[in-house]
Amino acid sequence: MLRNYEHTDLRQLYDMIQKTIAGSYPDHYPGRAVQYFQAYHSEANISKREQLGEIIVIEKEGKIVATGSLVKDEITGVFVLPLNSNPAWESRLCVNLKPGQNQKTFQPSPCTCHCRRANFTRN
Repeated sequence: MLRNYEHTDLRQLYDMIQKTIAGSYPDHYPGRAVQYFQAYHSEANISKREQLGEIIVIEKEGKIVATGSLVKDEITGVFVLPLNSNPAWESRLCVNLKPGQNQKTFQPSPCTCHCRRANFTRN
């Protein structure tokens, strides 16, 4: 289920992001970079992203398995738990994080395109 982030999701969202970084990043980045990403995606920075824009999550069986954020016109903080990965989830996150929407009244829209993994910034 795709929905808006709620303040009560903070700990679960933080844990999901940290698991994703720990499970995926070491194969692609040196240890210091992994530590940087883990520190950068702190609870405080997650809360800051929510204050400056919006965060949406995808839940599966009551657990957050994917997330994405929109701050100004930049899609950021896109994470999908590797064990729960579904190719359509990143696309749904990107399609639903549209610059110019009323950020606090998110309405899911159907997935109609695929965003590129390497470039989540939308113009």
